Amino acid sequence: MGNIARSASATNITAAAGVTTAETNELLVGFVASGRNVTGTNFRATSPSTGSGATDTTTHPTDDAWIERADSGTATSPSRALQVFDTVKTAAGATGDPLATISAPNASVMALMAFKRQG
Repeated sequence: MGNIARSASATNITAAAGVTTAETNELLVGFVASGRNVTGTNFRATSPSTGSGATDTTTHPTDDAWIERADSGTATSPSRALQVFDTVKTAAGATGDPLATISAPNASVMALMAFKRQG
């Protein structure tokens, strides 16, 4: 499990520290949850640093490049939004600080998790 970050006044959300993978080819999954209807873009970390682009729900997780899997929100009460991102970290080690950009300042949380392959 990774770290959780909170922000109420910024469009760039960052966690104080990322996660450290123990093995090669671990799956990283990050998310941003917000307290109003916003969009999220460019989820990235120090490693892997290639930020996410448009939402892609068909490609398998890629090596060392983030993919945005979901970006949904609602303006009806209560308004809220959720963005989900993933990548495969090919080298064991620290990710560095995860970062994401959201479309407007609001109460948001971010989390980053690492999953080892089985077998």
